Amino acid sequence: MMSALRAIGMAIAFTSVVGCAPSFEDIGAFACANDGTCPAGFFCKEKLCKKGAEETPDASDLDSTVKSTEDAQSYVDAGSDALISSDALQDVSARPSIVASRVNGLYTSEYGQHDSVYVYLSSQPTGPVTLGISVFPLTEVALESSPTLVYNPSNWQTLQAITVKGLHDYQVDGDQKFSIRVFVDTTDDGDYKTALPVTIYGTNVDVDQAALVIEPASSVKVTEGAQVKFTLRPDTKPLDTVTFVLTSSDTGIATVSPSTVDYEPADWGTAKSIIVSGVNDTVRTADRAFTIKIDTGKSKDSAYAAMKSVSQSGWCFDND
Repeated sequence: MMSALRAIGMAIAFTSVVGCAPSFEDIGAFACANDGTCPAGFFCKEKLCKKGAEETPDASDLDSTVKSTEDAQSYVDAGSDALISSDALQDVSARPSIVASRVNGLYTSEYGQHDSVYVYLSSQPTGPVTLGISVFPLTEVALESSPTLVYNPSNWQTLQAITVKGLHDYQVDGDQKFSIRVFVDTTDDGDYKTALPVTIYGTNVDVDQAALVIEPASSVKVTEGAQVKFTLRPDTKPLDTVTFVLTSSDTGIATVSPSTVDYEPADWGTAKSIIVSGVNDTVRTADRAFTIKIDTGKSKDSAYAAMKSVSQSGWCFDND
């Protein structure tokens, strides 16, 4: 899936729902409550609420195996993109409970795309229930919706959205996992006070790649006996030292200084000046072309070390 996203140049259309809250019909199949029940007009089959007449859940719908949230987190951390069953994230013996429309498979990107999950309560509470929401890590996603959701005896089946936005870290660090934790914050309902939190997992898609920023980007133009400058910096924050090695294609036409420039993760965003000097030959000649090769192969940062060298074209104008 990840390769398919990159193959279209990250032109991803992640769905962001705004305006009125959707109905159960709008989101199609969604997770059953932990006790195997669904809202009116739906029935529980294979742990999903499906539209239609009520049916008696079979044994697979009422699997009493309890798996810990920590086990599920370890599964996600292992890098698997496979779906995790809802009973791996919620203690099926807990009554009542928080129900999520999905417990994994959320996708955001560092371009700022959003994704949403919907939650409701499995049973009618005796009074208000306030759910708290937290996201982790804060370097990968930000909570765009309210940090709390309030339910009461009249709206307990209302789907309320939790929306997160991918954050741009400017690092070539690959796709990163994130989690959303939904928990009972405050309530006077004795049963909901003991409801277990629900953890929802997703992936923030990395959009960064090793690249150089050269300004001005146009060809270097220098006159014999004179000097000009251009600036250079990495386009993304490296994880280790980045070394630029600069060489002139013909030092009889133009020279470049310094010949080596280092960047650390702390100063990657600060452009450094490169001086190009035109060689004065005291002979009348035509204007001559040269190139400056910029190589990053000696970098300790693996992404930049693997980069192909970059050439900056230039012209040296005769002054005789």
